[in-house]
Amino acid sequence: MTSALTSTRGEITGKVFIASLGFDATHVLRLIVEKGLSSGDTVCLVTSSSQHPRAENAVKSVIDFVEKTNPKVEVEVLRLDEAEVEKNIALLARHVTEGLRRGSVFVDISGGPKGLVLALYMACVVAGAGDVSLTLETTGERIKVPVLPNPFAGITERQLQMLRSLPSTVTTLSTRMGVSKAAASKLLRRLKERGLVVERSGRYEVSPAGKLLLDVLGVG
Repeated sequence: MTSALTSTRGEITGKVFIASLGFDATHVLRLIVEKGLSSGDTVCLVTSSSQHPRAENAVKSVIDFVEKTNPKVEVEVLRLDEAEVEKNIALLARHVTEGLRRGSVFVDISGGPKGLVLALYMACVVAGAGDVSLTLETTGERIKVPVLPNPFAGITERQLQMLRSLPSTVTTLSTRMGVSKAAASKLLRRLKERGLVVERSGRYEVSPAGKLLLDVLGVG
């Protein structure tokens, strides 16, 4: 399953490959061969923190191939705990976003543990990375699937300021932010409608989705 994402901002400085990896590195090697490696490119492998010997062999095969093909290409290995879904999505979304700033990003989710595949796919959603082209390696067919709309698109600086001020009450927020209670209530209502805030007995808190947004932006 492969995603080709190209930045429209600034000069392209290199390709970034991000791939979830299990016991078999074939899909990663095929992608690298297809797109080619140039000095300045980066390969990022997303694998389980369990460090299973077969998974580590797959990592080594990619590293060895890259070093033989172009020793100036950097290989980064992210060993992640599948259980830390939100943390993984935030981390991977930052990698995708940074890659888009550099140039072209190719995300491959053909292999690896399901939890990491999901986290990498959702990272593309959160990063607002466009369409994902999925490659089913068993048949060789390419099926394009649109990335879900970014749930965080359109968040304003004032809304982020409010998220960072939680947990709190409407009264405290209005004082802290220098706005009326009505204005504070309106901001909270919009955040709640987007699933970023939850209310408990008149006290507002950041929801798991809101925490993910703050983590992705690095402002939590």
